[in-house]
Formats: sequence, C-alpha cells, structure tokens
Amino acid sequence: MTTTNTFTTSSPIVAAVGPQDVVKRYAASEAQIEVWLSSSQSVEANCAYNEIASLTFAGQLDVQRLQQSIEKVVHRHGSLRSTFSEDGLQVLEHRAVNYGFEFVDFSDKSAEELELLTQEVVLKQASTPFDLVRGPLLRFVLQKLDDSNYKLTFAAHHLILDGWSLSVFCKDLGHFYAEPDGDDQGKSTLADDYEQYSQQLDSYLISDAGKADESFWVSQFVDEIPALDLPTENKRPPLRTYFGHRYDHQLSSELVERVRKVGAKSGCSLFNIMLAAFNAWVARISGNDDFCVGIPTAGQAAMDMPELIGHCVNTMPLRTKVDVDGPFVDYMKSCRGTLLDSLDHQRYSYGTLLRKLAPPRDPSRPPMLAISFNIDPVVDASELGFHKLKAELSIEPRKFENFEWFINGVIQKDKSIELQIQFNTDLYSAQAMKGLFEGFEAFLEQVADDPQATIADLHVMSIPQRQKVLVEWNATEQDYPTESTLHEEFHRQAEETPDQIAVTFENTSLSYREVEQRSNQVARVLREQGIGAGDLVGICVNRSAEMLVYLYGIMKSGAGYVPLDPAYPSDRLRYMCDHSGLKLVVTESELGSRVADFGKPQLAIDEVDFRNGEISSEPVENNATPYDVCYVIYTSGSTGKPKGVQVPHGSVVNFLYAMQQTPGFDKTDSVLAVTTLSFDIAVLELYLPTISGGQVVIVDSVTAADGAKLAERLEADDISLLQATPATWRMMIEAGWNGKRDLKVLCGGEPMPQDLVAPLLDRCGELWNMYGPTETTVWSAAYRITEPDRPILIGKPIGNTQIYILDSKGNEVPVGSEGEIYIGGAGVTLGYLNQSEMTDQRFIRNRYRNPFVDYVSDRLYKTGDLAKFRLDGNIEFLRRNDKQVKVRGFRIELGEIEQILKSNHSVANCVVLVREAAAGDARLVAYVVLHSGETSNAGQLRDHVRQSLPYYMVPQHFVFLESLPQTNNGKIDHKALPAPIGNGSEDASEEELPLPVTAAEKFVAKVWEQTLEIDDVRTNDTFFDIGGHSLLVMKVIAAVEDKTGVKLGPQEFLISTLAQMAEKIAAAHTFADDENQSINDDSTEKAKAEPEQTDPETSDAVQSESKGAFRLLKGFWN
Repeated sequence: MTTTNTFTTSSPIVAAVGPQDVVKRYAASEAQIEVWLSSSQSVEANCAYNEIASLTFAGQLDVQRLQQSIEKVVHRHGSLRSTFSEDGLQVLEHRAVNYGFEFVDFSDKSAEELELLTQEVVLKQASTPFDLVRGPLLRFVLQKLDDSNYKLTFAAHHLILDGWSLSVFCKDLGHFYAEPDGDDQGKSTLADDYEQYSQQLDSYLISDAGKADESFWVSQFVDEIPALDLPTENKRPPLRTYFGHRYDHQLSSELVERVRKVGAKSGCSLFNIMLAAFNAWVARISGNDDFCVGIPTAGQAAMDMPELIGHCVNTMPLRTKVDVDGPFVDYMKSCRGTLLDSLDHQRYSYGTLLRKLAPPRDPSRPPMLAISFNIDPVVDASELGFHKLKAELSIEPRKFENFEWFINGVIQKDKSIELQIQFNTDLYSAQAMKGLFEGFEAFLEQVADDPQATIADLHVMSIPQRQKVLVEWNATEQDYPTESTLHEEFHRQAEETPDQIAVTFENTSLSYREVEQRSNQVARVLREQGIGAGDLVGICVNRSAEMLVYLYGIMKSGAGYVPLDPAYPSDRLRYMCDHSGLKLVVTESELGSRVADFGKPQLAIDEVDFRNGEISSEPVENNATPYDVCYVIYTSGSTGKPKGVQVPHGSVVNFLYAMQQTPGFDKTDSVLAVTTLSFDIAVLELYLPTISGGQVVIVDSVTAADGAKLAERLEADDISLLQATPATWRMMIEAGWNGKRDLKVLCGGEPMPQDLVAPLLDRCGELWNMYGPTETTVWSAAYRITEPDRPILIGKPIGNTQIYILDSKGNEVPVGSEGEIYIGGAGVTLGYLNQSEMTDQRFIRNRYRNPFVDYVSDRLYKTGDLAKFRLDGNIEFLRRNDKQVKVRGFRIELGEIEQILKSNHSVANCVVLVREAAAGDARLVAYVVLHSGETSNAGQLRDHVRQSLPYYMVPQHFVFLESLPQTNNGKIDHKALPAPIGNGSEDASEEELPLPVTAAEKFVAKVWEQTLEIDDVRTNDTFFDIGGHSLLVMKVIAAVEDKTGVKLGPQEFLISTLAQMAEKIAAAHTFADDENQSINDDSTEKAKAEPEQTDPETSDAVQSESKGAFRLLKGFWN
C-alpha cells in the first residue's frame, strides 16, 4: 500500500498564515505586480507560474532532519514566507508559514508503477494553483522510492522564487542538512531582503544609469515593435491560453563541441552561437526576419545580492534582425554585439519597458515575446552539499506555460545539451515540436559544417522530414492517357455507350451518339471557316444542351475555345476578343449584338442547318495534341486588365481522370451543371460525366441563381454530384433544401466557411472541399470533410500533381510553417496568353521535377496562396499573400478594382478590401479618398465600376475618408480602416460612430472618460485602444465594483468593447435613473486606496509612483 502522511511540527516556523502574523508590509515590485495580474486571469494562468523541481537522494535520508532543514531555509528567506494583498500591490511577509510537507511511501511499487506515481505527484503540483492572498506559496512532497532512494518534489509560485533562487534554495537546504547545528558562512542569519532589492530598483530607475538604460531600450523599438508569428500546428485561440507540456531534445556532445569551436573562432561564446543559430532558424521557419526573443537574466547578480530568493528574473527583449541572404557567421557576430550591448543595460526591466512602449495588444498571444531562450550548466551535485547523500536536481515539466516556447538548454556533465522545451498545447503537439526541433538540430549540423553558408541556403528540416514533404506526400502517380485530347476521350466514350444520355437541358436530352455526331458537324463547319490547330474561337451562347455540342465541336476543329459570358460588360468582352486574337466567335442569333462591334467574324451557330444532310457527321481528322490549347479562361489581373490562362488538353485529361479517383465518379453518376463557362470549374461539370459514361444536366442561369429551384432539380433529375461555391450552397440551405443523402457535394472556388460544414454534412452523403487555381487546371487538391468541428483543410494533391510549400526564397518549409503553395505536375498549364513576362514570373523552373515523368509543362506554378502542411500530410489553406482574393467563387484581383476606381476623375486614392459582414458573407469594401472639392457619391462610383467590370467585382460598400491611414513605414494600414456602417455605407464620419445610449453604456463611458481623462468615448472602443493601461484597469475595476458590486476581471479589458462590458455589467446590476450622476472622483479614489494604508501621503497612489505603490504595467500579459 501507498502510505501518505502530512507532517506538522511545533516549530515556530510552521504556523497558520493570518493578518496577525504579518511582520512586514511593502510595495510589490513592478515585476511582481506584472506576474500577479497575469496569474489572476484564470486558474491556468496562475498555474503557468508554478515552479516545479525535484531533488533525488541516494543514500540513507533522515526525513526529520530534511524537514527541519527546509524550515530553516524558509525562516532565512522572507520571500518564502510571503503572500500578497488582494489587489496584488503589496507583499505581506509573515513571521511563519504553514507550507505543508507531505510524505508518501512508494517503496512497495513496481518500477512501472513507481514511474507513473512519481509523474502523478509532479502533475498534481503543476496543476494545483496557489492562493496568492492566503498562501502559502510553496509546498513539498517527499516520496520514498525504496530504502535508499528518495525524491523531494517541491513547488513554489514564481512571485517568490525564480531560477537563480532555486539554486540558492537547494544550496542552503544542502548546507542546513549537512550542518544541522552549525552556523558557518552565516547561513543561520536572515538572507538578503527582497524589500531592499525592490527599493534599489526604484532608486535605479530614477538614476542617471536607469535613464540611460531606458533610453537604450526605447531606442531599440523607436520604429516599431516587431511581432513574431511562430508556425503553429493548430489555429490560435482568440484568447490566449496557458496549457503546456514539455518536450526534451538532446543535442549530442559531439555536435555541441563542433558548434562551440565555430563560435570560438570568431570570439563568440557557446550561448552566443546557439542563440544566433536559434534566431536564424526561427527566422527561416517563421518568415519573420525582425523579432524579439526573451533572454532571462538574474536581478540578484545585477544588484549584487547573490543570496537573495525572490522574483528577480528580468527577461531582456533581445531584438534581432536576421539577414537570411547573408552568411551565418556574419549574423553570429552581429548577434554577439547585440547581446553584449543588451547585457550592459540588463537592469532595466521588461515590464517597465512594456509600460513605456505601450505596444498594441493582441489578446491571443503574449506581448512582444513569444519565446524565451536560455542555456545554463546543470547544477553540480557536489555543490549541493547534502551530508553523505548523493543529490541531483531536476527541473520538472510544467503543466501550464506562459510563453509559446520556453526553451531552457541544460549543459550536461558530458557536455551535451538537453533542450527542455515548454510549449503551449493549444498550439502544438509533442509530435509537432519533435519534428521542429529535429529540424533545428539539422540546422545546427550545417552551421557547424559551414558557418560561411548563406542562411537562406541552410535546410530547416532533417533529411527524413524533407524526404516526407518533398517525395512521400507527392507520390501521386496514376495512369491516364497521356497522348489523348479531351475530344478524343469523349469520342472513345461515345463509342462505348452511344445510346446513353450524355446531356440534358430542360426538355431536351442528347445521347452520346447525338453529341458525337453533331459536334463532328460543328467541327466541319468551323474547318470550312478556316479554323484549325492553334486557333482560338470565342463562344458566346446561352446555356443549353447544344452548348456542349458546340464546345466539343470547337475542340474537334483543332481550336481552343474562349468563353465569352453574355452577362459580362462590353468593355471586358471587347478586351478578351482583342487580346486573345480570336479568329471567330461562335454565337447565337439573339446574342450576336453582344459581340457585333468587336471586329471579329461571327458564326450564328443556331442558324446553321445541320439536318439537311449536307454536313457530314463523320469524325474529322484530329489535328490537336495534348500540348495544344483546349480553352483559355480569363481571370482578374493586377494591372487592371484580365489575363488569359492557356489550358492544354493533356492537363484537362489528367484532371478528369484524377477526379474519377478522388473524389470519385463513374458511369452511374450524374452532375448538375450550374456554373458559367467563364468559371473554370464548369470544366468538371461538363466533361467529367461525358468522358466517364455519366450524364450532365445543365440548368439555365435563372435556376442556377435560385436555391429552391436547384433543390428541385437535384431530386427531379436524381443528381449524384453537385459542385458549387459556398455562396451557392448557403443559398440552397437558406431556401429550405433538406438535403439528398446519396449526393456527393463538392465545395470550392473560395474558402469554405466553418459554419457551412455541419448543415452540409447533415444533408449529403459525402462532403469534399476542393482547391486549385485556374493555372493548374481547376482542382489540384481535395479533402473529404467528415466532422463539423475539425479544421477545414484542402487536403492532398490529386493524381499526378505535386504540391510544395516554400518560403519567400523558394526553399521548402517544415510541417506547420507558413509558406506559399507551388504546384507542379500534369495539371500545370501553358501560362498566360500573350503575357510572356508574367508567365515567367508565375511559372518557374521546377527544381523538384521527376526526370522520368513527362508532363505538358515542366514548371511550377507560384500560386500566391499561403498554406501549411499538417502532420498527416494534409494541407491547410491560410490566405492570399497578395491582393488577389476569391469572393463567391470568383477570383478577384483587388488591384484591378482599384485601378478602375482611380480612373474616375473624382478619386484621389483608394484601397479595396474583403470584409465579412457575417460568417461566410464576404463583401468587397472600397475605401475612397476624393479630390478636393468633390462630393461623395457611392452610386456614381458603382456605375463607373460596372461599366468595366463584372457584377461580382463591384464593391458592395463605399467608405469615404479624408485620407488613408498609414503604418510607420508609409504603407497603407489595412487594420486601421473602419468597418462599413450598415448596408452600402457611404461615409464613416466621426458623427456616425456609435455613442453610448443605455444607462449601462453611459456608466461605463463615464468611468472610462474620468479614468483616462478623455471625452467622447464610443461604444465600439476598447479600453487599451484609447489609451488605457493596467494601472488604469485596476482603477476601473475598483470603481465599477464600488458602484455596482460587479467585479470585472483584467481579461475583460482585452476582449470587450465598451458596449460588451456594459452588457456584462447590466446583466448583474440594475441602474437607477440618476446613478450616472453619482460617479465622481471620490468614489474612484476610495476604490483605488491601498488596504490598511495609514500614510496620508500615499492616499493618491497614482501620483506617488516613486514610492512604488502602484507600479502596474500596460503590457502585463507576459
């Protein structure tokens, strides 16, 4: 059995904590208040500051002697007997503290049981929060492993103990155990005092040295405060979390020695080169070349108080700028200079700097510092001094973590380094961290081999990882007819199933034989018009069954087709006709006027008599190859003009064969075709069924835009596959569609909204998310969605397609890191028509090409889409890296819209963005600056855009501004652009911003205004955005509680607007009509007064900062 005892003693050191035993009260240091505020956010945040360590003893341990030694250490160090006032502003040092000492006997357990039980002890210590007010703030568990082996696990809150303190504690404990009755080295006297340390810090801050250090640190961030976006495995929660785990990674002594020698040649320490290598590696995997890393330093050493226990650690925010195009050795030397300069100014605290800089706050992450990096030698057992005992100290993993990465490298006795990596488990798994740091080890190996190498040329993944990402996940080879064209594939199918229905439109159905014969006739007519291989033919027709005939007929003539949507503006159609050099336009008599003025020959195909027997229906000789253009699709262009993508037959054939496998299609399936020919996903709808022996049902444009009618057609025509954009699926659901259990749903054209997943899963048999740019032939990746709450991925590459995720230098990035999607393989097209320069920019040399496989194109397409690999090889789409977006399935170049707007005489400047009005409701918003003397007129600008661009490129909202906000470097600050007001708002003037209306809103507004000493607070303001900081947070919390009894938490101020805070208060408090009139400075002063404060000079604590009474930090979320 496991024996558990909780020891108590009559020693005066062990007593209940209470107000009567307080022997000293003094102001908490800024660093302590910072930690206290962070700890008060939640239980998890509190536990993130639990410092857990274990001492293992080999030998005959005297348990009572050990406990008495602990009592003496606690007596010697006042911090270990401390608690904090309820507001966290004061330290209360007690005469005695009941820290608790638990003994458990595991000596009868097996080795397997023992490992689990000792881990449970650590886990409990890591997961149990400390009561910062009642205390105690430390606790001990002694575990008997067997008769000659013990383990003492102890926990203390970071408010009273840091890393340096831990070493002092262990050495004092060893001394008292070894010399229970002795007093050598003065160990029985009280140690250095934390109050004295805090006072020295106060004096330092107002000294010349403190001012010089402040000037140094502020100068490091005079331009901006860089943010570090670490690669994360999971989506970042909107509010920062603290759940943690530790992964330990061993660097061999051989590697460490090689690295050390490289540093020594340039006068750099091991820490210096390790930090430089780490920073360079982080720059590569994150894509950030300017960021901060936290370097812990000991305040005890800086203040010459080496035996002090307390919260004295200071984290230096070391800003680094990594030139990835330069040699590593140069950066290492630069890093050395930065490190030495920073160490000269290490006394200036990180918290003080945060308050001085007041950085913008992101509630999802810590301010400025995502990473802490440190390397220390292992504590030498001989230094601990336990009498006749062999003692070893180990830092235990924390269950909760304050940083995203907290890295502590421990130099072992054999000179190897154990990297103890604490990480946030909401962002990473242990498997992900293992993969990342295997990559760091590979990076170090290369640094050791060639420190002169350019940083951008160093691999950031291990060889097995690169093999997986580059080769294994791209092993997509599958058979398809590489020598065939699309129309030849249809001909083959027509011979196999001549009497099967190929296409239906309303009351008209055509068999495969009929489509084959009629398309042969169309081809002959076109040949008679001089059309042949290499030509391009425009097609401007209404949706019908014959539309499929015309398309196959154009292909059989040897030409490629260019869709000309009758709904497009004349200017756009004219440009497409001219730019593509169309030799002919196939149209219908009622649409001839749409293209009559473009100077191109027309063929009114509906006026040709195909039934008089004069036009043979026999096949024409094929003169097209897989390398010839099948069609040209025009997509939005950044120059203000659309660009034509040339798609060859071979790429289309491969795509269709790949779709037969994933997501799957055969002759028993039928497709509802709802997409305009000008949108390339129509290729799947029309050709996948007709080369597979299935059926395509084409609907008219009116039905395609009506959710209820689409739902009716799904049932009436027994459709098994429907492909549509998210907007179309949402339209059908909102129209009351109840679903079809045997329907395969393909969703693509733009990112799928999360809220659309569950309704679709409830209504279909299979749900697939599809991804691919026009330049790589419709879809390049597919992912089957099976659970509503899982991340929506774009999956893996389809057949004969390779997807690489590369950084800005064209190098592969590790799993979890953000990079740009590059696509290779059979789907890569021929580039842009008549735009060779743009083609060369986007279709680049494929250095990963398999020399044994021959595709139509041997290039990689640079998509402009940012994504990351997940651990299983699936790809997660993140966003565009340029101004190209997709709205309602249409790919839009925002720059094209901006160019058209700027061509209006009234517009001086503009920017166009996509904003979500609601989940899945993406809208174009134009922010416009007018020339002097011009008046705002959204309707006029809409008409101007409509004259040149399709309807889907016309902004729904116009916001008129005096000027466009800019960042420090002169770029447009997109984040500072206001959201549009209402529907189609024309102005975002100050007068229209929402004012407080309800009693609760007016109450909060008045408290904020009095606290911040400002006027005109609006309901959509957040406290920090209008000048608040954490000192003022505490004032507001106190004022609100004093007046209403509602106690707000500090975290409320990070995530709440004034309106949201007012709603929370109103839910718990009913306001009287005259209540707002009674808010005055007296109540605020009363709320902010310190507990048990008798000194009248400190009653106004805000104006007495020099006394250290209210040293709160604007950036206290650390």
